[in-house]
Amino acid sequence: MPDYKPHFKIQIGDTAVNFKATIQDGSIIELNKIKSKWIVLFFYPEDNTPTCTKEACNLRDHFKIIKDCGAIIFGISPDTEAKHQKFISKFSLPYDLIADVNHEISSAYGCLLYTSDAADERSSVDLGGRRIIKTKKQQTKKKNILLSNL
Repeated sequence: MPDYKPHFKIQIGDTAVNFKATIQDGSIIELNKIKSKWIVLFFYPEDNTPTCTKEACNLRDHFKIIKDCGAIIFGISPDTEAKHQKFISKFSLPYDLIADVNHEISSAYGCLLYTSDAADERSSVDLGGRRIIKTKKQQTKKKNILLSNL
């Protein structure tokens, strides 16, 4: 396998790309209006697939620790609001999922969600004070990839 060389359109220290988006219940959120010390955006290809489900449940299982650190989590995938609602209900996910059906957010951040390579790639972006403080993109080889990214 050739060396994996991830890249983002954004860099540490950049101002976070603002966006308005629809979450699973149909309401609209805007990144710049979210009041939280930390925001974690995790990008994944599809609800209800084996690896994506493991990642989502791993964050669910560690949600209290993450929340106690003052962070809010948003999962982002190209799935619809209805599919996100089912995924949240099925696995009791305590955080919101953003419907990026037109790939606008993932494209703005440079995260793959709609290519054949996406099935093996996971990305997370940690925001502190609306600045990019950490980016992580790697191919999946282990169960706890997202939690290890935080």
